[in-house]
Amino acid sequence: MYIVDGAFTFVKNGMQISAHVGDMLYCDNPSALQSDMNSRGELIWMQIGGVDYFELIQKNKGITKCKNTASEKKLFLHIYDSICNSTKPFSKLSISTDIEKLLQKLFCFSNSKNDRENNYNDSVQKIINYIADNLNENLSVRKLADKMPMSVSHFNRVFQKYTGDSPYAYVMAMRIKKAKYLLRSTELTITAVAYETGFNSEANFIYVFTKNVGVSPGKFRKLKNENTV
Repeated sequence: MYIVDGAFTFVKNGMQISAHVGDMLYCDNPSALQSDMNSRGELIWMQIGGVDYFELIQKNKGITKCKNTASEKKLFLHIYDSICNSTKPFSKLSISTDIEKLLQKLFCFSNSKNDRENNYNDSVQKIINYIADNLNENLSVRKLADKMPMSVSHFNRVFQKYTGDSPYAYVMAMRIKKAKYLLRSTELTITAVAYETGFNSEANFIYVFTKNVGVSPGKFRKLKNENTV
């Protein structure tokens, strides 16, 4: 898919990735792909299938932000325009050749990496699972990097490459998401929700929640009870 306008956050099997204007993404199973409720904009979606591309698709699982250069963008939009916007009949052979060329371009970068690089996806997924299971703990970037294990700077680069967010931003987003759930679904006090989501004080939780959501935790819960959230 190609992001024409706006910003999107996609989730597939717990893996979250952000995309903005000009980004290209690949997903092997679009039926399992979900978008965040705050995602807004315009995108071009191209679904590719058939025996001609089966081997390439089988080798490239998951959701990936593609190495996006001018040539990939130009080829993607050329295929789209040839199928959807052209006033002349398009050549199936020509389109098929262009699609295979596009897939090869998109996948060659990741397929040329060494085995350790190719295993980063699994390692990042394990970190994501760890974050989800331990949101009430201190999840410093150093602590997460040690679990890979790798340096903090390298971990930051790898994590952002595969998720679209820095480790800090991702953890904070998950804390806020869990806090919303607890405020909607439980009678826990604001203090209890703060500690359940890893904040070191109620005051800090209220400040961060309000900054990110636009209303305080108490107001958020009240709006929920009034069936407006």
